Amino acid sequence: MSKILMILLVAAAVFIAGCGEGPQATCSDAIRNQSETGIDCGGPCAPCATCSDGIKNQNEAGIDCGGPCTPCPTCSDKIQNQNEAGIDCGGPCAACPTCDDGIKNHGEKAIDCGGPCRECSVGELCFGLKGDQLDKCYCEFAVKANNSGVCRMINQSFYKDDCLRSVAKETMNASYCQEIKENFTSIECYNDVAIASGDIGLCDMLAADPKKDACLYTIAIDKNDTKICEIIKAQYSRYKCTALIRADPTECENIDGNKSRDWCYLAAVEKKTDGAFCTNMTDISVKDKCYSFVAAQKIDESLCEMASGNSTKSDCIKGVEAARQKLIEIQKQLGNDSGLVVEPR
Repeated sequence: MSKILMILLVAAAVFIAGCGEGPQATCSDAIRNQSETGIDCGGPCAPCATCSDGIKNQNEAGIDCGGPCTPCPTCSDKIQNQNEAGIDCGGPCAACPTCDDGIKNHGEKAIDCGGPCRECSVGELCFGLKGDQLDKCYCEFAVKANNSGVCRMINQSFYKDDCLRSVAKETMNASYCQEIKENFTSIECYNDVAIASGDIGLCDMLAADPKKDACLYTIAIDKNDTKICEIIKAQYSRYKCTALIRADPTECENIDGNKSRDWCYLAAVEKKTDGAFCTNMTDISVKDKCYSFVAAQKIDESLCEMASGNSTKSDCIKGVEAARQKLIEIQKQLGNDSGLVVEPR
């Protein structure tokens, strides 16, 4: 009996000792223990999965990408990666567009020409077009290339005339104007070439005096040449021309008619910014414009007092304040360290 009791006591001791120790930790017990850096990995176990271990694991969509890692490269991510030859093309993606792939792509105007490729010929650019679309295409090509020969390929006279006028202006070749059928467009063509080339002789091709005078006036101002002003027939345009070139409002005194003279004064004052000549004006509305302009240019509200009526004075003061704020903004853009100072005229 005592022997049986002894055996039972030993068995109980062993059982109790076993319960105290518990199960042994392992690298597959789904528990982070035994100095592991992650669950069942690191420490005494295999290294934990990472986004740079060269293995597709931890729910990655590819090797070290997707899932918990950065997205895997694709052929539509707008990034040149995964051995692509260009952005999202080449390598594992579709072939990159080229200038000899027989496809109209990557900004080409026609198949394998235009855009980043060689210039298109007129035949390539306008291939397959008919009617208005074909004429417009010819016109666009001719103007861009300054090629009058292509203008002559146009069927409709309206587009052909417009094409010849544009090429004549760009090349400053008045001979193309002679080919234009519509009289108005022909005259405008000569005017365009005259102004573009500064050739006052071409102004003679403009039959009407007002048109001829306007041609001469523009060239005179462009060339800053008062001698050209002197051959202008219209009195107003002639003296306004010299007044602007010389920045001398006194030239306007030779003009008959108060209103015309006032407008000449205003144009000259805008060139010279001299408010003294505003007093010479007889038309109240023109005089108000004069004082408002000079006040804003000089940023001087006191000149607004010379304007007629409270409303006009108020508008004048607003104009001065707007000019002041613009001046301040320009000075800020220049910077305090630029050494440049912007001042009123």
